[in-house]
Amino acid sequence: MSKKERNQNIVLMLKNRSLKEGEAGKLFGVSQQRISQIVRDNGLDRSERVAPKSGLIERSELLGKVSDKEVSRRLRVSPGLVWSVRKQKGIKAFSVPVGCEECGNYPYAKGLCRNCYEIQRRRKLKS
Repeated sequence: MSKKERNQNIVLMLKNRSLKEGEAGKLFGVSQQRISQIVRDNGLDRSERVAPKSGLIERSELLGKVSDKEVSRRLRVSPGLVWSVRKQKGIKAFSVPVGCEECGNYPYAKGLCRNCYEIQRRRKLKS
C-alpha cells in the first residue's frame, strides 16, 4: 500500500469515527505525530475526527439508574462528563435506598429492621 493510499484510509477512518487517532497510528504503524500531520494536511478539524462522547451519554438509559462511575466505566468516558450531562438534563443522582426490604424502616441487620429480622429468625428456628 502506498503512503497516499494509507493516508486516505486513515482520513476516511477518522472521518467515519471508526478509529481514534492513537488506534489508527498503531494499525498503520505510524507515530501519533504523523497521524496529526496527515489530519492537518487533509484539512480535518477536531469536530470531524473526535467522536462526540456526550451524545453517547445523553442517549444512555443508565443515567440516574446506576452511579455516574458505573456509567462512565461502561461508556469509557470520564465520570465528570457523565455528571455534567446528567446535571444538564436535570436527572437526579443514583442513590441506594436505605430501609428495611420488608417495611421500609431503618435497617438493623441483613437489610431488615429489628422487627422483620426477629420474625425471619423465628421462622428459621421453627423449620
